[in-house]
Amino acid sequence: MDSVCIDITNCTTICCCLEKIIKKSTGPNAFQNMISTATGNVLLSSCGQTILESLHLSHPVGRMIINSVSGHHSYTGNNSKTFILILSELLRQVHHYIERSSTHGQWHDCSAQNFSRQDLIQLSRAFQTIHHEVLPKEVTSQLMQISTATKLKEDNYQSVKEMCFAIIKTSMVGKFNQLVVEILSCHLCDFIFTNCRSIDRLHSEVMWLIDHFDNLSTQMIDLTSESKIIDGILVQGDFVIQALDTDQQRRTKCKFILVDCEFSAKPETNSVLSFERDDELQRAFEYQSKIIKIFLQQCNMYEVNLLISTHKMSDMILFLFKEFAISVVQMVSEDIVSFLSTVCRIQVIHSLWEPLIDNHISTANFCKTFSQKSYRHVVLGITDDSDHKVHQMIICAPVQSICRQYHFAVFNSLKCVRTWLETRELLSYMAEKPPSLQMGLSNEQMSSCDLGVSVPGGGTTEFHVYRILQKRKERECDQYLKTACDILSKALLYVVKVLYENSSSVKCQEKSYPELLQQMTEKVDAGDFSWGISDKDGCLQDMYSMCIFESLPGKYLVLNDVISLLLQILRLEMMVSVTSQKNSQLKMTDSDSDKN
Repeated sequence: MDSVCIDITNCTTICCCLEKIIKKSTGPNAFQNMISTATGNVLLSSCGQTILESLHLSHPVGRMIINSVSGHHSYTGNNSKTFILILSELLRQVHHYIERSSTHGQWHDCSAQNFSRQDLIQLSRAFQTIHHEVLPKEVTSQLMQISTATKLKEDNYQSVKEMCFAIIKTSMVGKFNQLVVEILSCHLCDFIFTNCRSIDRLHSEVMWLIDHFDNLSTQMIDLTSESKIIDGILVQGDFVIQALDTDQQRRTKCKFILVDCEFSAKPETNSVLSFERDDELQRAFEYQSKIIKIFLQQCNMYEVNLLISTHKMSDMILFLFKEFAISVVQMVSEDIVSFLSTVCRIQVIHSLWEPLIDNHISTANFCKTFSQKSYRHVVLGITDDSDHKVHQMIICAPVQSICRQYHFAVFNSLKCVRTWLETRELLSYMAEKPPSLQMGLSNEQMSSCDLGVSVPGGGTTEFHVYRILQKRKERECDQYLKTACDILSKALLYVVKVLYENSSSVKCQEKSYPELLQQMTEKVDAGDFSWGISDKDGCLQDMYSMCIFESLPGKYLVLNDVISLLLQILRLEMMVSVTSQKNSQLKMTDSDSDKN
């Protein structure tokens, strides 16, 4: 067993290396990182989560940081780069504080090492106070005063959709060019609201879309087609032999079944059957087709028009289906079949010997072909248990890598919408009811309806929290809590500085960063909390007029998760490498045999 001491210097160095990698890819004018994968492929991406996961760090502290960022990103779908920026500046500020305290410590009879340990313990307790008291009670309640609350009610449909679009677009800015961001944002917004039965149930509907997103979105590599939202579920497979070949099968309603079994018995090993006479071959054929015909007769009794199978069928079996006027879609993925089974509330047939019952059959509103290059797929018009139509998103791109990036970006933006809708869960962390929001809701109105609460982007929220913590520092008596508030406030201000440095215009160089902070301070003192950093010229701009919004729960969670990780890092002392007992015994055996 090997052990290595870990101090704050090691952790700061590792986190600063991660920060250096993702710093220039932060903000609306993000640069892309070129990532060379282990398989030799090259990936261009500005997504912080993608960049960090591709590093494959061997150091345990680095892995711990990346795992924490991944856990945060997998839930919120955003803020992975903000997470690293805040954490790296926090560790730098803590490291500087420990160095100053060790040099000018007031306990001269203690060694510098013992003083640093004592200092870290007291500082971690102060951050724990911020984590459990200052952040949920003071910071969040004051952030509610600068936020915009959107009532999730049917009579507020248009306002909810507009804010949802703003949340989606803000989360995508910097990942692609402006046209792609606009198109994907429009499609995702339409995808959400076409699948939403009621605004009152928007949160649960978005949760359902996230859970089934892989089945409700399809990636297509096509140079000519554009991404779109289609009515129904696209059932695709590599082999669609026969689908909707007759006018009779193009009827409005279509009954279908789901099958997950072989239609012919397959030997476990390759074998050759020999027949001496033709009648023996005919009897073997009749025996095999008899079972299938019995099954097909049951399908005719229930007027089944379409069979969706996970397996490939032989030409003989397809011929039998054609005789019974039943279309076949084969080689469909098991995930799609399972999803159709869940949505339509029917059972999948796992054996041809099973008697066909009503629970095996569902009815689609329509059934039509969907052609892509040389493939023909089927689109089923599906309704859920409340007779609401299910829609699917088709994501198109010229190459697979870009198509995959579009898919991930849309999925992450969908998570951002989910986070925006979870304001009620955020309010449960607060000890007292928050004040009325900007739109004038009373406490009674807030408790009686669901809300989506958003805050202006462009560094506005980080600057406002910086001001809150600085004011708390001025009136705080506890020296360690005062220091912790100062350290965290400077870390948040670092996000504003990075956004300013990454702005694209030359004017950014002409206007100094301290002048910008002075202007933001004057705006906040005048009661105007909507001004943030413009991506075009690095100057202040009204985020409300530009419709740049982020979810308040998302901002709360990134602060909460960063402080939680910081508390773990401050308590780290030693890294232990353990070798399995079996390997140790093998090494001892080998060494003994060498001696003999």
